[in-house]
Amino acid sequence: FPAWSPDSAKIASIGVDREGSFIRVLPDEAGTEGTEIYRSADRGAIYLYWSPDGKAVSFLANNPESGLALYLASETEDSRVLVGGAPFYWQWQADSTGMLIHTGFTGEGSRLGFTTMQSDTLVENLAPPGVFQAPGISASGNYIAYAEDNEFRGTQVIIQNNPLSAASEVKREVKHEGAVALSWSPIEDKLAFTAPAEDAPAVYGQLKLLEAE
Repeated sequence: FPAWSPDSAKIASIGVDREGSFIRVLPDEAGTEGTEIYRSADRGAIYLYWSPDGKAVSFLANNPESGLALYLASETEDSRVLVGGAPFYWQWQADSTGMLIHTGFTGEGSRLGFTTMQSDTLVENLAPPGVFQAPGISASGNYIAYAEDNEFRGTQVIIQNNPLSAASEVKREVKHEGAVALSWSPIEDKLAFTAPAEDAPAVYGQLKLLEAE
């Protein structure tokens, strides 16, 4: 799982030796050994994602308390556990001060909300999560998208104002069946998503487009 830094100057990559697995950050130049930022004999890392400011690498690894956890590591600070949960999906905020996370799938024990850079701090549970994977922050940062499973209103795709920058207001609600896959446009506040036509654990179905406003 190699991952380029946002400025393309470095690559973070996972390695393995007789003592376990590790993450090393290497500058984009020949002959370098790089800097090791994480090592573990029994908690191998997967899914590396840099913070937008290029100062830290986030990744998943095993955790005895929660099965999986989101870790942070950098060239200047020791690695640490940020938030636990399994499965675990996240997106960095553009200013690198936190993340929008979804842990678990749906129902009791699942979590959906913003976390700060403090250990296991969830600002609030935004909604009872539906069956989807990664939540999303729009290109402008003004909106977020996720799926909700509400006992009164059923399952639906939600677009709402980013609660960190404006009063929380739902802008779009689209009912759906089964599991949802969603993705924001990289340059506009438009959300693409797919969901099956009937209640099923797959995400194939019609491709639909929503404009936040």
